Amino acid sequence: MDSIPRAAGARTVSGDSGAESLESRVGLLGSKPSPSPGGAATIRDVEHVALVGSQLPEKGTGVTGVLGEQAAAALHTGRGKSLNLKEWACEDSLAMVQTDEGGVLLAVADAHWGGSSSVGYTEPLAQAWAGVSGPTIATRLYRALLKLEAAYSAIRAPEDKSETTLVLAHLEGRNLHWISAGDSLLLRLPPGGGCELLNTLTPFFLGNVSLAETPAGIAWTQGKAKLSAGDLLLLASDGLEENVSGLDLAGVEALIRPEGSLAQRVEALVERATDPGQGGGRDNLAVVLCAVS
Repeated sequence: MDSIPRAAGARTVSGDSGAESLESRVGLLGSKPSPSPGGAATIRDVEHVALVGSQLPEKGTGVTGVLGEQAAAALHTGRGKSLNLKEWACEDSLAMVQTDEGGVLLAVADAHWGGSSSVGYTEPLAQAWAGVSGPTIATRLYRALLKLEAAYSAIRAPEDKSETTLVLAHLEGRNLHWISAGDSLLLRLPPGGGCELLNTLTPFFLGNVSLAETPAGIAWTQGKAKLSAGDLLLLASDGLEENVSGLDLAGVEALIRPEGSLAQRVEALVERATDPGQGGGRDNLAVVLCAVS
């Protein structure tokens, strides 16, 4: 999506939960969703929703998540022949967390060489956030990411080479902060039309290289923006790119702007983007949609 204009410029656990409790969360590799009567699965919660690759062991499957009235998300393996070799049917993962401070955390991760790293950097997000503090949101995001990294590193098998992108956003009111590594997308769609890429894409992936030992601004980046009422915030893995989804920007906008619930809109987007009959479905896809009031 090279045509996207670039922008200028959970429940709290007691104390510092530390890496040990996070390790147990990573080790779960996601909980199994309960199928709805129609065969698809929808997970609903008001505090924490994680949709992870281990929930989708079979090609051609997907799951939807709804976080109260704050946000909705969908995860899908894709239904076409994959552009890249995969060790898991779905190597993407995502999470949505309602914070005690009144904000929301949104995360999308796109792993390679197996999906364990995307699970490790999303599924325990609520605990990681609750276990850190800082003078600014930017500092707290960075420290939460370090805590996720430590927990995942402590439990990963020596032969596991999985690595992942991550875009992690914090929205409170109309104030948006994010930290990002790799090429997953953080997009702002203003009510008047158009699409703006907020994060800087990098060639760095989490999992095999220490975040603390890599240069900020090159391997990973942080940013902030003041949003407006009516904005839509869309996080997506590169399964939304035109060469694997068959969707250009106008097509993405057409699917997520119509009236309807956030869940209905992400489901429509994923249904179309994973359809091999329309040029889609050639990669896993994780999307999170949030409306700014």
